[in-house]
Amino acid sequence: LKGILIGREGCEMDKACNGLITTTGFLQQSELVKAYNQSKFILMANESDASPRVLTEALCCDLPVLLNYNIVGGWKYINEHTGGFFTSEDDLDESLNYILNSRASLHPRKYFIKNYGKENSGKRLKNFIKTNFNDIINVKKYDYLKL
Repeated sequence: LKGILIGREGCEMDKACNGLITTTGFLQQSELVKAYNQSKFILMANESDASPRVLTEALCCDLPVLLNYNIVGGWKYINEHTGGFFTSEDDLDESLNYILNSRASLHPRKYFIKNYGKENSGKRLKNFIKTNFNDIINVKKYDYLKL
């Protein structure tokens, strides 16, 4: 496999990675979507992020996610329809093989839109507002809310 490391232009790579990893600076949204469309999956090794935006962007571009289970947040989006987890380099191969071998049956975008799209998230937001601010905000006339 070959990879692209976005937002890390100029980083030194181990010599074993020569020809296998391309580094770039940060990309404009249109270029990032092109990179997603040329990829088989996105590897997110982060631990300190609380549900990184790039995770949901990748899912919306129908790109499976291989996510570090130890990340602060974002694991709620990962399941048998959207990708897999790894906890260390010791189980990375197993999760990667699952994604590569299940690519035809994974439907990240479909799952995300069905469960977290603006209508479903808007309904959850409406319920939150009703529960916590019903005395000052009237949301009864709306099916769902959006920001």
